[in-house]
Amino acid sequence: MSIEELKNVFDVGAVILLFLTFAFGAGAYYTGSIINGRQASQIRKFDSDLVAAKTDLEKQQQSTAEAQKEAAEAQLALKKYIDEVANKQRPRAMPDEPTLKILKAAPPKKAIIEYLDGASDTYLFATGLSIVLARAGWHVMLPLRPLSTLVGAAGGGTAQGEVIVTMRRVQDLQLPSTAEGALWNALLAAQVPVGGAQDETLADDTIKITVGPKF
Repeated sequence: MSIEELKNVFDVGAVILLFLTFAFGAGAYYTGSIINGRQASQIRKFDSDLVAAKTDLEKQQQSTAEAQKEAAEAQLALKKYIDEVANKQRPRAMPDEPTLKILKAAPPKKAIIEYLDGASDTYLFATGLSIVLARAGWHVMLPLRPLSTLVGAAGGGTAQGEVIVTMRRVQDLQLPSTAEGALWNALLAAQVPVGGAQDETLADDTIKITVGPKF
């Protein structure tokens, strides 16, 4: 083979090699673009799934927080209801302190104590009240008077309360230095709902106390 023929072979080989280089480069670029596209799609899908998962987690956390809040509120409401029921069932009482101190700050009077018959709580409270008044120097009229009804017990007035204090001058309730005012404040100190009524037929030195059922 002559030199010229050998050169032609090399020239053809160079062309073929250049073509193959271009073809393989194009193929690599094309397949790389496809792979990159698939990877980008997978990344976008992963990001989208991640955002959706975070959103669902936030919703679940919010729902959990709301449920916990509602449960806590329900527990507080239940506790409040149980405390109210227990308080209603707990017998009323006139503690020695501070009621005695309040009562002894004013001149004592006579006390007529009435109670609604048929309920043990009214009798027990009326008895306890009579003992406290006696210790404070009051003259309690005995025996205590049972009532079959509270209608008219406040002298025909509209006083409301678990205990109704009836006196000759209802304005005396506003004066702590009076027996009426001291009795009123003592009942309030014992957390007893109390109402006031006026009966001008009562003697000036006498107060009527009517014990009704617990609210």
